[in-house]
Amino acid sequence: MVASSSRGFVPGLHHAEAYYPNTTAAALRGPPWQRLLSRVGDGVMMHLLLHCSLFLPLPNGCFLQASGTPLAQVGARMASRRPSCLPP
Repeated sequence: MVASSSRGFVPGLHHAEAYYPNTTAAALRGPPWQRLLSRVGDGVMMHLLLHCSLFLPLPNGCFLQASGTPLAQVGARMASRRPSCLPP
């Protein structure tokens, strides 16, 4: 954080500004996410951000994971589980 720079004010913090912008946070403040928030409300939005994996589309056709357990960890957990329908 840097005081007195022109990079951007951080709400709620007096005399503090973001030195390195967070592009994921900026994307989640964009119009589509604001529309979703207005439709589902604060409680559901917080649940989505804290308990779900959310992905943002990138210009190159890929996706950026904005929240949730990293997919690499999810995949490792799933691979280590034995399907319940198989005999021991």
